Amino acid sequence: MGSRLGRAALAAAVLALQIPAPAVAAAPAARLPTAAQLKACPLLADLDLRKIAAETRPYPGWRAQMDTQHAMTRGPVGAGFTPPDDAQVTIRIWAGGSETQQVQIQTSSIVWKDAGGTWRMNRVDFSNAPPPPPPIWDGTGTPPPPMTQADIEAQQRTLTQGRLAPAQAAEIERTLADPCFALQPDALPMNLPVKRGREPRPPCWGVTGGTLEIRWADGRRRDVTELCGGFYARGAIDAVMYAKAAEGA
Repeated sequence: MGSRLGRAALAAAVLALQIPAPAVAAAPAARLPTAAQLKACPLLADLDLRKIAAETRPYPGWRAQMDTQHAMTRGPVGAGFTPPDDAQVTIRIWAGGSETQQVQIQTSSIVWKDAGGTWRMNRVDFSNAPPPPPPIWDGTGTPPPPMTQADIEAQQRTLTQGRLAPAQAAEIERTLADPCFALQPDALPMNLPVKRGREPRPPCWGVTGGTLEIRWADGRRRDVTELCGGFYARGAIDAVMYAKAAEGA
């Protein structure tokens, strides 16, 4: 698990360097919590939410950039996959490796709640490690065909799909229904500003994080970036990033 969290942290760092932070795909909604709401959402209480909102800038090219990342990670195994049109909710997340890693692993994970209320998942993991060489031909019979680039790319990818594990589905439902998640800023920077007189927070390098791209059937969309982890999106981020198929699914 440590290595998986490590690559997720590195991916968050890489993404933060590529995208102005804090940044969101569209202009952020102004929804500063009241004192009563902050009392019910203690993880947000020390943050200078007004400053975060003022410094968050729209980044229109972000969604296209993420589409490209997902397509590259999925390659020939999961290219072009989209959930059914009648899905009630669709959520996806992307995580990538670091250039400092000899073997990089990228993940493109998509979960959705189908028309019947069942959560399902489709996840592609891509490793740039070379696949094992084909068996050596012993000179008898027909020689095996040469391995093509498409063969190599297919072997470097693992597709997992099916009904989402119940615990992960429950965590996503809990997050989406959490009023504190609704109040959380859409973009939390790595250097979190705090209110005057509150204990400063160290930069959050080395923790898991990512961006939930949430789409509802009624047209609503929300992109929630939590690079620092430990806030109200974290449970859903972990559930989507590490999505597993239910036993027997």
